[in-house]
Amino acid sequence: MAESTRPNAFVQTSNSEMEAYLQVPTPENEENYTIGYLETLLEQYGIRHGIKKDTLKNIIDGEIYNQPILVATGTPAVDGIDGHYEFNFKTQKDTKPQMKEDGSVDYWSVNSIQSVVAGDVIAKYHPPIQGKDGINVRGVSVLAKRGKDQPMLKGKGFLRSEDGSTYTAEVDGKIEMQGDRIMVLAIHEVAGDADISTGNIDFRGDVVVHGNVENGIVINATGSITIDGTVEACTLNAGKDIILRRGMLGGHKASVKTKGNIFAKFFENTTIEADGNIQADVLMNCDVDCKGKIILGGRRASIIGGEVHAIEGFEVMNLGNDAETKTYIYAGADPEMHTRMAMLEK
Repeated sequence: MAESTRPNAFVQTSNSEMEAYLQVPTPENEENYTIGYLETLLEQYGIRHGIKKDTLKNIIDGEIYNQPILVATGTPAVDGIDGHYEFNFKTQKDTKPQMKEDGSVDYWSVNSIQSVVAGDVIAKYHPPIQGKDGINVRGVSVLAKRGKDQPMLKGKGFLRSEDGSTYTAEVDGKIEMQGDRIMVLAIHEVAGDADISTGNIDFRGDVVVHGNVENGIVINATGSITIDGTVEACTLNAGKDIILRRGMLGGHKASVKTKGNIFAKFFENTTIEADGNIQADVLMNCDVDCKGKIILGGRRASIIGGEVHAIEGFEVMNLGNDAETKTYIYAGADPEMHTRMAMLEK
C-alpha cells in the first residue's frame, strides 16, 4: 500500500493505485467537515479520479472519523481478446474407440476419417476485440492488453473468402490438421495395412491402401478404391473403379460393390456387384452380378463354382473344372430385369 500523510489527515492507496482510502480525525471545536474540504484534501494527495461523493457525504453525516474509508476507485482496464479460429472439424486425431449402444467397444472406429464436401465451411475467423484503457485514482492511464490478429490459415484444398473470415472446402475429400496446416485431400492413403489400428474407412474421394486389408474392415469411397496387397473377408463399396492388385480371399463373408469397373488378380468366395466391367484371372465360388462384361485373362482365365451373371457377356477360357464343381453362368438380361422393363414400358 502506498501511503501519504498530512497534519490531521491520512490518505492511503493500494499498490495498484486503483483504490484510495481517506482517514480524517475528529474535528476540533465541534466543527464539521464539508465535501468541498474533503475533495480539496484528496486533490492535495493527488487523488483525482473515481472519487465517491456519496461516501464523502456519509463520512460527514455519519461522523466517521479515525478509520480508513474507501473514497475513490479507479476504472479498470478491459483487456482485448485475440483473434481466433473456430474449426468445424476435429483438429486432433481421436485415438479412443467409440462405445456401441450395447456397451461394447467398436475398435474399428479408431482414427476414422473426417470427410468434407466441396463448399463445406471448415473454419471461421473471429477478428480480435480491442481492449479499453483504464485510469487509476491519480488520473494515470492503465493500458489494456491489445487483441492480436492471427495469421491466415495455411494448407491446401480450401478457399478463403475475400474478407478472410470464412474458409470452405474446395474439393470433396478428407480433412485433417498436419502441424499448423489444414489439408483437404481428394485421396486417402493408408501407408501399410488397413486393420483394427486404422479402423473402417468412409471417405469422399479415392482410397489407396498400400498394404493388405484384414478381416472385418469396411471401406466406403465415393471415388475409386485401390489396394496393393491381399484383401481378406471385408466389405468394399466404391463410386468408381475398384482395383485389387493381388486378389481377394472372401471366406464367404466378403462383399464388393461398385458403380464402376473392377480389376483384380482373383476372387474367391466373394459376392460381387459391378455396374461396369469385371476383369480378373479367376473367379472361384463367387456370386457375381455384372451389368457390363466379364473378361477373364491370364493363364487360367477360369470361372469355377458360384453363380455368375453378366449382361454384356463373357470372355473366358475355362468354365467349371474336372471335379465337376457346379458353375452357373448367365448372359444377357435376367428374368427380373425383363419383368422390370415390361413394367416400365407399360
